[in-house]
Amino acid sequence: MKRLVLIIASLVLGGGVGLLAQSPADGGSGMRPYVEFRLVKSGQTTPTATVGGDLKPGSPAAAVFTAGQSLCDVSFGSAGRPPRADARTVVELVAELLDQKDGAYSVRLTSHHLRAAGRPGGEPPFEQIVSLRDGDRIALDMLRDPVAVPGCSTSVVTLEARLLVRLDPSVARALFVADLWFVHRDETGREWNQHLTANVNGAVDMPFLFNDITFPLPKLDPGQDLFTGFVRLTGTLKARARTDGLVDLEVSTARSIGVLLPSDPPGVSGEGKRKSITVRPDETTAIEIPQPASGYAETALRIGEKISGSGTIGARPAGSGDPLATMPKVFIRNGAFVLNTGVFFKDHVTRLLIRVRKAQEAGPQQD
Repeated sequence: MKRLVLIIASLVLGGGVGLLAQSPADGGSGMRPYVEFRLVKSGQTTPTATVGGDLKPGSPAAAVFTAGQSLCDVSFGSAGRPPRADARTVVELVAELLDQKDGAYSVRLTSHHLRAAGRPGGEPPFEQIVSLRDGDRIALDMLRDPVAVPGCSTSVVTLEARLLVRLDPSVARALFVADLWFVHRDETGREWNQHLTANVNGAVDMPFLFNDITFPLPKLDPGQDLFTGFVRLTGTLKARARTDGLVDLEVSTARSIGVLLPSDPPGVSGEGKRKSITVRPDETTAIEIPQPASGYAETALRIGEKISGSGTIGARPAGSGDPLATMPKVFIRNGAFVLNTGVFFKDHVTRLLIRVRKAQEAGPQQD
């Protein structure tokens, strides 16, 4: 049974990886990090077995994986118990909490082969320090049977760690009213402002969706239909009460821009962003949504027709700048109408404003 070196061992599936600056591990957040070690067999996406433990500073959580003659004969249990006598492979997994900041947890993860092919493991432990958020998972180790074993269809198993954040009951129950404003300003100073209100808590990612902000686009060709540009802002919001009276917000935003058509717009989608911030109740916080540095959206001159031709706009020799940067905001190319999003929205400003307050508890109705 061979151990595979994972090139992606430091790639978090669903989140970012990196070191964190030192800060208090709890910070009065009312949240308890928990690590779940997972055994995933080849051809499966859900774990066959899981073992977990709370993460506390100075108190690592650990698990032990064992395998017999094949990867169909495996077990996964807590550390501290002696491995099976017939185990040919024994791997110890350890997770140690180092720090917490803005909803991300710095964790040291270690994978150590205590036994390999029936003999004591000779490799040093493999260690990585990563930053994980609630729900993030990361591959720790991968094991493979070098030859097929009769009666066993499993040739590879992956050992993973997943971070989960458990909320104290008082935190999970705390309900907030969130006011959100979608503010957009163009290069002339004209401003659009939309407002919505939602109930949020610390257990559910509450989705929000604003109306599209639209811009009439000029007619450049006599045979062209009239088109409209748009900006769309969507996302989710969580609000968790802290024991110190502050509120932790988990905000994800996705901004889309392009040409608005009766069918699904072919426009350019902005990169999704996730942000963790701590605010005071009734305090308004602004989140800047950056404009696209480059890009374009194109459509046939007549709605419903297909675009003829394909390819990139302009040639870009090695070391040269973006050719779109010197082109107009809108233009005709190969019989298609093109919205040059990087130039059109260059001097626009987009913000999401958020203000949360504690929801009033509903009492019994009076006759």
